[in-house]
Amino acid sequence: MGRFEEKIAKYSLAILIMKLEFPLNKFIVTTLIFASLLLINPAYVSSFTNDQKASYVIGQKDFKSMSPNGGELTANQFSFYGPSGIAFDKEGNLWVAELMNNRILGFYAPPASWGTSIPISKSAGVVIGQKDFTTTDTNSGGLSASSLESPLGMKFDLKGNLWVTDSGNNRILRYSAPLRTGQSADLVIGQKDFVSNNYGVGGERPSNGTLNPPAAPVLPSADTLHTPYDLAFDSSGNLWVADTGNNRVLKYSAPLRTGQSADLVIGQKDFVSGEINSGGLSANSLNNPRSVSLSGNELWIGDYKNGRILGYNPCVSSSSLNATLDIPSVCTVPGNIASGQSADIVLGKKDFTSTNTPYPTLISSLNSPFGIVFDSSGNLWITDEFKESISEFKPLDICSGRRIPIVECHQYLGELANVYADAKLKTVEFRNEQTPSLVIGKSASDGMSTGAGTLRDPSYLAFDPHSNLWVSDFRNNRVLKYDNFPIILLAPTNGTR
Repeated sequence: MGRFEEKIAKYSLAILIMKLEFPLNKFIVTTLIFASLLLINPAYVSSFTNDQKASYVIGQKDFKSMSPNGGELTANQFSFYGPSGIAFDKEGNLWVAELMNNRILGFYAPPASWGTSIPISKSAGVVIGQKDFTTTDTNSGGLSASSLESPLGMKFDLKGNLWVTDSGNNRILRYSAPLRTGQSADLVIGQKDFVSNNYGVGGERPSNGTLNPPAAPVLPSADTLHTPYDLAFDSSGNLWVADTGNNRVLKYSAPLRTGQSADLVIGQKDFVSGEINSGGLSANSLNNPRSVSLSGNELWIGDYKNGRILGYNPCVSSSSLNATLDIPSVCTVPGNIASGQSADIVLGKKDFTSTNTPYPTLISSLNSPFGIVFDSSGNLWITDEFKESISEFKPLDICSGRRIPIVECHQYLGELANVYADAKLKTVEFRNEQTPSLVIGKSASDGMSTGAGTLRDPSYLAFDPHSNLWVSDFRNNRVLKYDNFPIILLAPTNGTR
């Protein structure tokens, strides 16, 4: 196939798929085309669209319902009351943390051999934090390794163990695989043992509607937490925690152990400080960070009350071959994130000192970024709680929009990388004031009926093994799935076309 025929085929397929009106037809045709092209080595890209509607709902009987616990008098295995954290294990099972019911529910995915047409079960098969599906007590049975108070963020480590921010108890808990109903945690961080829930007071305590005052406050330190919201792991197995009430992010180096102290702090000058925007709003301050994520060796933080996303690049030294030509610099000496480090990138604000007043209305602005996650292509997805929407930010070509032509720019960068043996050459980047590539969700608070296209206070989000997007729609008491339909691009095989 010649280049002209390739181009015609590429755009014909994309147009065919995007013109299909019904999701089922789109899925069937996309699947058939993908299967038929496997023998000629196709490439495909993810496809989400602006204002895309959810295709599947868990926690409610339909897209129009929004009542806590599905409208039932008691909690059950089919519904939610304040879903927050969301994560998938290696088998593709869905796990959801419920803030108001003080529990974690596990929903089983069908075996991989059944294909992708069978959905995840709408009935939970596992409950953690409670003895059964109808109990919702705070620290049921007393504060212990098996109790929870207002769980928020969740992640799985590389060994398949589940880690949870038990925010009301000011601690991080680990549940070792395999997970089962009523399971006790076997590791705790932020407390010296499983029967303590003291917190370090550095800033105001975030309110999520259900938190009870712990036994006794103590000063912030490397050993304490104050209403932690989210957590993440880097490629080395180190744990990063959004210590929300202390306006900081902490790092705990692997191997992890009970009562471990943090060895790095972002957002504060030291471990005994916890002030809001310590030293003033800047590139190294935080106000109520509620999410944390890693992309490669870069750290990203959802700075909730400052209405922005901050990116931190661990580069010790950088150099530019010719700054006068507006050539981006290359990281010549890669390093690690350091305590007190300033952010390099800000999304959602025009600069590091811009505030949330007045209410931001520009499409490039953020108001209250709650959850952040990267997809497999390196795109950044953000839930904005008050804007009640989900935004995708795609990284830009590092040479785009510069005074020098893109081809020449990349040639210069290649030459510079050859000079430094340890240079880390980036081809894409995020930029200040960048505009999102798409936005999903309409506010159900603006007189619109609850449906497949609306959101109310979306919190955390995650991608399943098939690259579909899932979001905890907190105030609608449901979890939504948005289908990823690939657009197929014909790719020539080496030496054959």
